[in-house]
Amino acid sequence: MTEVHLDPQAGAEPSGGAEAIGLELRRAREARGETPGDVALALKLTGRQVEAMEAGRLELLPGAAFARGFLRNYARYLGLDPVALLAGLDTEKASRSIDLAPVSNAEGIMPTGGGSRAVRVPAVLSGIALLMLIGGWYFDWFRMPKEPEAVVESAAPTPQIIAPSTSESASATASADASAAAPAAVPVAPVPPAAVPPVAVAVMPPAPVVPVAPPAPAAPPSQTATPSQTAAAPVPAPVVTPVAHADGVQQLVFRFEGDAWIEVRDASGSIVFSGVSQAGSRRTVQGRPPFALVVGNARQVALEYRGKPYDLLPHVRVSVARLTLE
Repeated sequence: MTEVHLDPQAGAEPSGGAEAIGLELRRAREARGETPGDVALALKLTGRQVEAMEAGRLELLPGAAFARGFLRNYARYLGLDPVALLAGLDTEKASRSIDLAPVSNAEGIMPTGGGSRAVRVPAVLSGIALLMLIGGWYFDWFRMPKEPEAVVESAAPTPQIIAPSTSESASATASADASAAAPAAVPVAPVPPAAVPPVAVAVMPPAPVVPVAPPAPAAPPSQTATPSQTAAAPVPAPVVTPVAHADGVQQLVFRFEGDAWIEVRDASGSIVFSGVSQAGSRRTVQGRPPFALVVGNARQVALEYRGKPYDLLPHVRVSVARLTLE
């Protein structure tokens, strides 16, 4: 390495240097009748910076690049040629003699950061170990009370003993099996006495079998085969119920092929029935005629009145039928 030494004799010559430039700037400012404060305000500088430029003290400015910029702006502000003005500054720098001399290292031992690092590493490790110890104690301390809570929580659901439920279900299934076995044994019993017609009649509990029994005296064997047929016979019997009553009450029978809504009013104008019926259902409504009917989705409804089917299609307007039945 080399160290730069400036020759003081070369810097003492003011001709063409910073001092000469500063003197020229000051004379131009005084000729304009302005103060350093006026120039500082116009160039947005401080008064000390303006005075440093006029005194040739460029080392008081922020740096070489800023010093040249300040001088250039100052020269333009005063109407001077900044190129010619700064040319003298460049010649001054070139004329300075530079003394190059070897730089010797200072005697002594240079301090190194190894010692401080060697001291810091154990301290950091001990700090980390201390933090880990504190953290382990902290978490263990908070875990201690939670263990009995976990035991209590685990003990809490145990009162809901599942074993009784399984035993109950087992007993229920056993009782269900017993009950299922009992009816299974009951129907097996009537099979052997099929040869004795009186016993078979006595065992049958349903009452409807008794009125249907009269046509059976022709043959006992056929009498034993007819109970299923006689049991099915009462189903159409309600359909043959009297259509009209002695007091003038009539009934309407609706059969629904699709979901539909009906409203039926009797002769007094009161609503006998109003509601929605599901597809596949059948509804019977009784009252005194004339009846005022409103049937929604009438194309899916079949009506029977006075024992005869009644066509609703002629009365349908936008899937709703409105009519009066006398």
